[in-house]
Amino acid sequence: MDKIHWSNWEEQFHHWKIESIYIADQTNIIDHWLYNNEDRSTPIFSATKSILSLLIGIAIEKRIFPALDEPLYTVLQEWKMPLPTVDKRITIEHLLTMTAGWDWPLFDKPYFQLVHSEQVLQDILSASQKHKPGVTFSYNSGCSYLLGVILAKRANMSLLEFAEKHLFEPLHMENVSWNQLGDYHEGGTGLTMRGCDFIKLGQLCLWQGEVAGEQLIPATWITHATKQHHKALLDATPALHGAFGYHWWSTPAERNGFTDCYFAYGFSGQIVVIFPAYNITIAVKRRATNRKDGAHSKQIIFDLILPQLLR
Repeated sequence: MDKIHWSNWEEQFHHWKIESIYIADQTNIIDHWLYNNEDRSTPIFSATKSILSLLIGIAIEKRIFPALDEPLYTVLQEWKMPLPTVDKRITIEHLLTMTAGWDWPLFDKPYFQLVHSEQVLQDILSASQKHKPGVTFSYNSGCSYLLGVILAKRANMSLLEFAEKHLFEPLHMENVSWNQLGDYHEGGTGLTMRGCDFIKLGQLCLWQGEVAGEQLIPATWITHATKQHHKALLDATPALHGAFGYHWWSTPAERNGFTDCYFAYGFSGQIVVIFPAYNITIAVKRRATNRKDGAHSKQIIFDLILPQLLR
């Protein structure tokens, strides 16, 4: 694989506010670029959701997380706290695929309103039932928050503590923090990390969940979580997202013009993409500006890196 000629693109990177780029295979960091040669720990926003998915895979293997077909209603009853009644047809899997059917306008506007809420769980569960569960995709960080709370309660530790013990420490990830909203860490956003640690998550997927001889995450979970479960935003323009799995996005070759891939994606272009056919992963982080500018990260990956890397 050829090295990337970064110098030809540095002026563009500065204009696009790129902070870090990492390229890795199963063994090594192949190449990287850093703004001012500094790898700062910055927010990855909704790319957090895909890390939550990995943590859920770990928790399922340890038999401390509900079965995917278990109704959310029965899980909530374990908590013995006053909460709104939810549709008994909604399952844990519906939360993972964001097909709970709640009235939750794009793009996640109700979640933004929870920042000042004193009863986050109650407000999420108060959303009205608009669709039959399992049918309609609606991007909903409330689903992620609920999954994070379920994991924390079942594990009897905070979401960050669970992540540090079972994922971050085995991967030697440092300077990672996770925001809280109300009494719990945000399942769908809030993680802050360096680019060199962001790319490790892509490598973990290339390794099919195995690190130094230890199976951190079942390979079957990675395969199942990252495949398409709903068409979701696959046909949306601009093509920032894709089809949706268990809190992972994916696009087929005919959509991205290159090869099948899956990825974690956060606001304004925080992205780590895994290309199984080529055994490579690419992570890009940029200073957050607005939603549409996230397209710059994908331009770097698909228009600059891949053509040079694989020619």
